[in-house]
Amino acid sequence: MNYGWIEGSPDFKAEVAKLYRREVNPDHILQTNGCTGANLDATWPWLSPATM
Repeated sequence: MNYGWIEGSPDFKAEVAKLYRREVNPDHILQTNGCTGANLDATWPWLSPATM
């Protein structure tokens, strides 16, 4: 057993990068496991130790 690509599949990221009109580096694409992971990643920068 393995967990697969922890940082996201390189093939998937390359295909997503093709969806943009300008050139996007696949390494700049963040792949998450579902909405919960995406929401956490989107809100994490707003949190500070004082709010936790």
